[in-house]
Amino acid sequence: MRKLLPCILILLIIHLHTYAQTAADYFKSGVQKYEKGEYSQALVDLDKAIELKPDYAEAYFARARAKTGLMFMSGAITDFSKALELDPNNLEYLRARAALYNIRGEKTLSLEDYDKLIVLNPKDIEAYRSKAELLTSMQEPRKAFEVYNKLIELAPEDEAAYFSRSAISLSLKYYQGAINDCSKIIELNPKSVDAYVNRGTFWYIVKEFEKALADFNKSLELQPEDAEAYYKRGLTHEALVESGKSSKENACIDWKKAQELGFGGIEKKITENCQ
Repeated sequence: MRKLLPCILILLIIHLHTYAQTAADYFKSGVQKYEKGEYSQALVDLDKAIELKPDYAEAYFARARAKTGLMFMSGAITDFSKALELDPNNLEYLRARAALYNIRGEKTLSLEDYDKLIVLNPKDIEAYRSKAELLTSMQEPRKAFEVYNKLIELAPEDEAAYFSRSAISLSLKYYQGAINDCSKIIELNPKSVDAYVNRGTFWYIVKEFEKALADFNKSLELQPEDAEAYYKRGLTHEALVESGKSSKENACIDWKKAQELGFGGIEKKITENCQ
């Protein structure tokens, strides 16, 4: 019996090694098939990997992605959750589940996952961005605004964050904040046409028409075929007529140019104002 014991142990070790390798092989094959877009075939291999190794967190995650590819959303959520149960601090798993919750319209659960991501990594820029976008879609602009503040604090040269915050500022009627954000974008990227058009729009809203005109002029200098900018500059010329600083003729030239470039819905304005 004593002589048999070491042999049994050796066989057991060999068996366990083969078992682990086989699960790993199925996993590798499943991932390769997933990457080729062969989701159904990937699912077969990943099912086998999990059958052989029920605590295989990576396999649950990979299977969740394959199920997502097949639009099996409920099953994908279950697998993402199992992967997180086995590896609770895995940021990739958590981010994927948060995104899928959002796609499914389970916004509160998605928000909870983004909050967990931020707790695990307080400098996770993309988690803040996703959370802010989610709050915006949930009609929570003030909360989204605060999240963008934090994002910009962490990434002060993130143009996209300034654009997004300026849009929220506009919805909250924080016009000066929106203008400031556009100015920051222009500081970071002096050739940002969108920043000039947006800032010009904000100047127009607060009736700073000469400043608006300067921004639309600059945007058209950078992008001469921008139909929207011509339309908005036309509105600005129209607003400056009363003060004698522009003319209806200038407005009509811009509106006709906007129409020529494909800007729709201004036929009536041209007919009524441009003889």
